[in-house]
Parts: sequence; C-alpha cells; structure tokens
Amino acid sequence: MKKIKTNSYFVTICKTKNKTYIQRRKRKGLHAYPRILKLNEINKYLKDTNIKYPKLLRNCFKFTYEEYIESTKDINNISNNEIINYVVSLINELNKINIKNKKITWKNNSEFLKFNIDNLKNILIEKKPEKLNEYLTNLDNLYTELDNDRNLTFIHGDIHRKNIIINNENFYLIDWELSTYGDLAYELATHFILMDYTDEEKNILLSKLNNINIETLKKDINAYTKFELYRRIVTKEIKNN
Repeated sequence: MKKIKTNSYFVTICKTKNKTYIQRRKRKGLHAYPRILKLNEINKYLKDTNIKYPKLLRNCFKFTYEEYIESTKDINNISNNEIINYVVSLINELNKINIKNKKITWKNNSEFLKFNIDNLKNILIEKKPEKLNEYLTNLDNLYTELDNDRNLTFIHGDIHRKNIIINNENFYLIDWELSTYGDLAYELATHFILMDYTDEEKNILLSKLNNINIETLKKDINAYTKFELYRRIVTKEIKNN
C-alpha cells in the first residue's frame, strides 16, 4: 500500500493495486457540541437522500476509511452563486431526514442552543474557569429568543468551500463528523462565517429557502453567529495556552 500525504493533517490518500481510498484521522477538538452520532449512523441516514458523499468503508478507533472521490474541477473556480444553489439543495435534502437517537435530548431550537452554551461553559470550567464570566455573560439570553416553530433538522455543521468536491459536475460534501439534529439557523450561521458572504449573497441564499420564516431565521442566525464567534475566541485561547 502506498500512502500519499495531503495538505491536511487529517487526510491521507491510500493506494493499493486494486483501489484508492481515504484514511481520515478522527479529530479531537473543542466543538460547539459533542459528537452525538456515530459515522455509521450518519451514513445510514444519508443513503436515502440525493446527497452525494464519500461512503464510509471502515470505522476504527483513530481513523475512518472512506471512499475516494477524485476532484475533476477546482472548487476555487466555482462561484459563490453556484455554491449557494448547492447549499439550498443540500438543506432541502437534509430537511427530509428524521433522526432518532437517545443521546439527542433537545426538543427544540432553544434547547439546542442552550445545550451548546452549557457545553461551552463546561469546557471553560474545566480549561479556563477564570474566563467564564468574561466570555459568557452575554450568551445566556440568546436561546430564550429563538423561533421554536421552526423544526429541528439534520445539519452538517461545517459546510464550506474546502469541504466540497466536484467530480464530473457532481457535487460531493465531505467531513460529516459534526453532523447532528439541530437548528437550521446554526447551520447557516457557521456557513456564513466560513464563506464570508456579502450581505447580498446571504439574502440570495435565504430567499431560495422554502417554507421558512426568513425574518425570524435572520434574527436567529445573528444569535448563533454571536455564540459561534465567542466559541472560536474561547477555543483559540485555550489552544494557545
């Protein structure tokens, strides 16, 4: 077997005489929420959708082994408008998935954000208790103002340009480790942060969503954006010490 290093610490391309596959190192990080779903569960949910993704071949303690999808077009040559259309189609497919998992305890969007805030508090208590009040004073009220009429949905949690592969005009989404059942507003908040869209591009994406109260969704995206930016400050400081 020949192993080819990539520009990612987590990903190695493995080649044998008969096949090529990906060896992906499992991440250990300070995430918004603990990983709730196992990767084989995620594959089970995705297989009944029209979403294209690398199939899980094997799940081990330190690594996963995934189907290798060759990139036939540079994602950097794809416009934001094309990515927006792709993300809208993704959201429509993810909305069809209903997850049943005993580890998922939140029943609505407010409980989902509260869980995330409490998880961040627990990380701070363990890693940097002196910063607890400094970072989280303004976060406690965020979850009480969310729209709970918007249904929970399956979310990827890390949709951005580098997690998209194009093979023969087909879009594949990779890196499903953070997938869970949560709030669409969180999915979009992280996507907007990672893509650095203009306000016009954000509005174009939101206008393409069906059966969603856009005004409350915008408000809730702002709440999750505030939370996520705080989380990134906290995790960066912890990692640097």
